[in-house]
Amino acid sequence: MNDDQPISYRELFSIYKRFAIFDNSPILVWIKDISGKYLYINNHFCEYNGKSRKDIINSTDFELWPNEFAEKYVSDDKDVVKLKHSLHFEEKVISKGEEHWMTTYKNPVLNDRKEVIGIFGFSINITEKKNFEKTLVENQNKLVIINNILAIDKSEVSNEQLLIQIIDEIFKFYNTFRISYFEIDSAYCLNKIYSINPEDLPFLDIEKKSVVNPVDYITQLDNAGYFIIDNFESSNKTHLNNQESSTNEVASTIDIAIRINNIVVGVLRFESINDFDWNQTKINNLLEIGIHISTLLKEMFLVSQMKDYENQLKNNVRELNDYIEEINELKDLYQTRNEEMQINRQIMEEKAYEMILLKEQLINKEQELSETNTKLESSLKERDKFFSIIAHDLRGPIGSFLGLTKMITEQSSEFTKEELLEISDMLYKSADTLYNLMENLLNWSRLQRDVIIVEPIPIKVETVINLSLSIYNDAINKKNIEVSKHILKDISALSDLNMLQSVIRNLLSNAIKFTPLNGKIIIESKKIDANFVSIAIQDSGIGMSEDLVSKLFKIDEKVSREGTEGEPSTGLGLILCKEFVEKNKGSISVVSQENKGTKFEIILPIGIEE
Repeated sequence: MNDDQPISYRELFSIYKRFAIFDNSPILVWIKDISGKYLYINNHFCEYNGKSRKDIINSTDFELWPNEFAEKYVSDDKDVVKLKHSLHFEEKVISKGEEHWMTTYKNPVLNDRKEVIGIFGFSINITEKKNFEKTLVENQNKLVIINNILAIDKSEVSNEQLLIQIIDEIFKFYNTFRISYFEIDSAYCLNKIYSINPEDLPFLDIEKKSVVNPVDYITQLDNAGYFIIDNFESSNKTHLNNQESSTNEVASTIDIAIRINNIVVGVLRFESINDFDWNQTKINNLLEIGIHISTLLKEMFLVSQMKDYENQLKNNVRELNDYIEEINELKDLYQTRNEEMQINRQIMEEKAYEMILLKEQLINKEQELSETNTKLESSLKERDKFFSIIAHDLRGPIGSFLGLTKMITEQSSEFTKEELLEISDMLYKSADTLYNLMENLLNWSRLQRDVIIVEPIPIKVETVINLSLSIYNDAINKKNIEVSKHILKDISALSDLNMLQSVIRNLLSNAIKFTPLNGKIIIESKKIDANFVSIAIQDSGIGMSEDLVSKLFKIDEKVSREGTEGEPSTGLGLILCKEFVEKNKGSISVVSQENKGTKFEIILPIGIEE
């Protein structure tokens, strides 16, 4: 650019005044005089260049940028001065050691005499746009490659011929790379199938490459689908041996895994003489191409298998036809013998089948007998223990009963009327205990013999509760127990009436028996859901330990203990409760804590009255 007369101070001030509004603009704005010196720059220009305004003003492009860029910028400025009109460029700019794409507009600055006295320019960073356009082109190329690969006529071609056509198609869009395909053998060696290269890379004349660290190499291929070797002459020699003599010309390599049935069978290799930036978008494009190649090879593999199977089938058919011809030749000669053999064979098969059936029946009977014996032994042990417990529980009230009757017989004249009444009350309690025990024992026996018929009907819960409370009203009043009822009105349970009454009486009797004077009993009933109803009886009594709770409902465990006022208990009632509830398709559970009380809850199907 020629050095014309320098710009005057007045003109410089006028320029500053006109362009100061760009100081905080997000784009790069600058003014140069016609000698190429910067007269004005905005703040973003300083930030982008990495220098202060003081260091940039009166500097030229050659002092701020590398020569190759500076020469281009100066040439563009000369065109603007010469043509006296605006010019638009897309160009690369260096900022803090990184290249960026900018769209730049340069305009001549004219004085009042229409003379060019400087150049006003501004640049907008379009790096993201350029990268997007580049990615778009790469994606379009990828789709074209995939489409071309899928369009290859695969009929009557071998795998090797198909791979050659595929690699040739890929090379049309990746012609700056040497592209090779290697099969991976059982010894983890790479066997070259085909290779094509640009002019600046030599032909790959080595047919086989060994992998030094095959586990790392194959694991990376298997997990990520690719393996990158950058600058591998210095840092990745451990992965590949037997490199060609010109290996030092290759600066960047990526291997793309090719799979058949999820097993890595080969790699598609791209080699460049430049340090290539393998970003994820580029890798993903190659991975997608690799997936389609894998699909094609899998199809070829299946077609090959089908052809082998077809050939094998043809051979089998041919052999079968030969065999049939031989059979036909001997048919007349051995017809009678064959018929006899068929009859004998049929008889033997029938006998063998009968023996198999008999053996299976025998095995089943033995298994059934063994299971029955096991259950019987277990049942007998349980019943023996149960009867031992019942005998122990019977001995107490019977002994008491005998003792009292003996006292009355021998000493009746010595007792006062009050003492006789007390003895009578004790006889009644012993008799009542014996009666309840015998009734429970009878019911349990009937259950075991399966002679009780269950007749479930809808039963109003409140009615059964009130009836049971009326039976034990004297016992409740005697202990001054507070009874609270929380029963949903009109709620019904589907159950056998006698069984449900027996269950409620047993649970209520236990609650009264183990609740101390002035205690409390809470009776609740509610719907659990549309199908089931809950009945719970909770007391504030002496409660039970975890060990005692675990023994409830078991026939072979002794759980009898006295109530708070010495009332007798056997535990048989709870066993009946469980069986009665389960006979009615329900369940029973218990929650208890020593000295805090017990809660029994039964769940039965809800009753719907017609």
